[in-house]
Amino acid sequence: MFGKKSAGIWGKYDNLLCDLDGVIYEGTDAIVDAVESINTFMASGLPVGYVTNNSSRKPETIAAQLASFGIQTDSENIIGSAKTGVDILATLIPAGAKVLVVGGEGLRSRVIEAGFELVKSSDDKPAGVIQGFDPSVAWTDLAEAAYSITNGAKWVATNQDWTIPREKGIAPGNGTLVSAVHTAVGQLPIVAGKPEVCLLYTSPSPRD
Repeated sequence: MFGKKSAGIWGKYDNLLCDLDGVIYEGTDAIVDAVESINTFMASGLPVGYVTNNSSRKPETIAAQLASFGIQTDSENIIGSAKTGVDILATLIPAGAKVLVVGGEGLRSRVIEAGFELVKSSDDKPAGVIQGFDPSVAWTDLAEAAYSITNGAKWVATNQDWTIPREKGIAPGNGTLVSAVHTAVGQLPIVAGKPEVCLLYTSPSPRD
C-alpha cells in the first residue's frame, strides 16, 4: 500500500488503521516510503489511526516519534494494547487491587490511570499480573511474575507476538517472554492484543 499506489486506493475506504512496528518504523528508523504514503492519505482527507500491540510507551511518546518522522497525529489516534489489557484485567480483579507490571512506562501508566496500586514484588501479593513488551524486561521481572501467578494472581498479556522488528533486524517479542513465564507456571494468560478475540472480552466484573 506504500508508495505511488497509495494515491489510487484511498477512495475505497472511510478510515485507515496502521500497525506501527514493522509498518511505520523499525525501532527508531522509519520504513522506506511509509511517511510519504501516510501523508498522502491524510492530505486526501482519509482519517488515519494507529493500532499497536507494543505497550511499552505512552501514546504521547509514540505521537512525538511519528512527528519526528514528519507524520502529525494526536495521541488520541494511537490505540495500544496497554489500555485493552488493563481493561480486561479490571474485569478479573477488584478495583484498587495491587498489580505487578512486567513492561514499560506505557503499561505502568495505564495501570495507574485505572486506579490500581502498582507493585514490583510478589511479596506484595498482587491480585493481578499484566505483561507487555519492553526492552528493559529482565529475568527478575519474569520470575516475580511467575511467583505471583503461582500464588493466584490473574494474568493478562498485552500480546503474544513472537518477534518485533528493530533497527538491526528481527528480535524476540513479547510472546517469547510470555512463553518463558508460561513454561514456569503451567498456564496461559488472557491475551489482549490483536488479533485475539479477547479484544471483545467480557465477563462479570468483581466490582459489580
